[in-house]
Amino acid sequence: MFKAQTAFEGAISNFPNRLIATLLRRTIFPLGRPYVVPSDKLGHEVARLLIEPSPTRDRLTAGMYLPRSEADPIGAIDAALEATLVAEPIEAKIRDALKTGRFIPRSDEERLAAAQAAGVISLDEMGAIRRAKRLTDQVIRVDDFPQDLGASEMRPLSAIAQATAPVARKAAA
Repeated sequence: MFKAQTAFEGAISNFPNRLIATLLRRTIFPLGRPYVVPSDKLGHEVARLLIEPSPTRDRLTAGMYLPRSEADPIGAIDAALEATLVAEPIEAKIRDALKTGRFIPRSDEERLAAAQAAGVISLDEMGAIRRAKRLTDQVIRVDDFPQDLGASEMRPLSAIAQATAPVARKAAA
């Protein structure tokens, strides 16, 4: 409705006769323009409803095939979402412990081990974070191609001709 309202306003604003444009504006929008752009707060609420497991998300995905296998791309996305939601409060505990100085990791790789050694997180929580990271990396890697773009897997034309030659001779006979 906001887009339609904006289109009407644009057409009225570009009308050549100002008197008729004013009459049209007062006729079409007697109380002013009623529709406004949705707020960022509303956009965030909608995004949260769609991202987090909720009845709203369940209604939208009702009747859809949602694979549970992490090997399937859609299943991996869903598993990564669930794993990330589980890992968020654990990562918040690690950030809080880092701020208070309970442990000091030398690198990002040592952060989980140092947090576990300091008693900030348990082995299960460390596993949950690692799973979320692994699944997130898997989902993000959508354009992961070999360095040579698959040229090393291609056979030369002579090898293809040799492989198809017996078939061609048999068809000719």
